[in-house]
Amino acid sequence: MRDRRIGELLMERGLVNAEQVDRALELQQTGGDCRLGSILVSQGAIAEDHLLSFLSMYFDAPKVDLKRTIPDRQAIELFDRTRVEDMRALPVHLMEDPDGEMTLTLAMIDPTDNDVLRHVETETRMRVQPRVASWGGFREALSRFYGASVLEMETAARSTRSLILGLAEALIASGALDREDWLGRAARHDENGAGNLCDSGDVQMRRTHDGGKT
Repeated sequence: MRDRRIGELLMERGLVNAEQVDRALELQQTGGDCRLGSILVSQGAIAEDHLLSFLSMYFDAPKVDLKRTIPDRQAIELFDRTRVEDMRALPVHLMEDPDGEMTLTLAMIDPTDNDVLRHVETETRMRVQPRVASWGGFREALSRFYGASVLEMETAARSTRSLILGLAEALIASGALDREDWLGRAARHDENGAGNLCDSGDVQMRRTHDGGKT
């Protein structure tokens, strides 16, 4: 529901069009990247910095570009990678106030997640300042500052899948691939957990010029 609303707001501001949002929502349902904004960025529909500015407005929270930010080492060491992944929040800066109280700047996918904010405040005994970050920036920072993990391998797999889905969209647009057939086969592929979407048996082409098959 939130993703659809975000799509509507992006369209209202002229940042994307209805066709791009509908395509992203379709790709989301076929098991691609779970974040609408990330799909739109990967499809070239919107620049990531524009998306981040929009998210800052949407959540009414300051933004932080994790692709251009180097977190404090002391902040990074507050949580291990598993915890950062679970929270979808990455510690960025530590600052001591004049009264001696510590403030932690926390980059979050959802800066309105009060459960995460409350847990971090309780665990660190620090004041927490939430900042909104893009999913793409979060994933990159996670890899850069916490090393490789299962999530990184999953991300690589999703990137490959996105390339496949992008190719499928191009083939659909050219008339070489039937959309309903593709979506049906992709859904069955996910249910069965078998094969590669690139396998010739998983895509049925129709050649309009010579009647041949690929």
